[in-house]
Amino acid sequence: MKGLYVNVRVSNLVRQWIVATFGTDIVKPAKGSVLIAIVKPYLELYPYDSPMDDYIPEDQLIRIELPYISQRVHSLNDNKTYHCNTFFRNHLSLKGQAAVRRHFDKTFKHAFHVYMDGYSDAVEDTKVKEGVVSFFCEYNLDFTERDISSYTRDWFRYRNKKYQSRIMPLIY
Repeated sequence: MKGLYVNVRVSNLVRQWIVATFGTDIVKPAKGSVLIAIVKPYLELYPYDSPMDDYIPEDQLIRIELPYISQRVHSLNDNKTYHCNTFFRNHLSLKGQAAVRRHFDKTFKHAFHVYMDGYSDAVEDTKVKEGVVSFFCEYNLDFTERDISSYTRDWFRYRNKKYQSRIMPLIY
């Protein structure tokens, strides 16, 4: 079954990163993937009175292709168990869109942290801003000075948290 998509609005940097990583704005998750596990409980029947005035331009959206699923699922929206068939339930609720957005934000941050870990290990006398700019250029992301300072601070917070978790107090 092809052609059933769920649209999710994400931030500009995350969308550009997804396009650079997957080559398109369509994400095709496998049946047992984490993304499908997040999406499945939030699928709903498409509302018949859906307003068309809340149109979102396609350059702010990513699309998730729904594989054919036909099984019993516990819905997190109304706390009921129902038969999930993606042929009929192909609309993602607002809570589901927020959960998918959080998932992609965390995945983007994880990719950034892994890149910066490797960059700081590989390059001697590294400057963090150069590493952040290198990450943005690697994935062809449009960035501003604000993005650079934001992700520089995020890297410092992550690095401090990472190294503080390694410290083991000595107990006599």
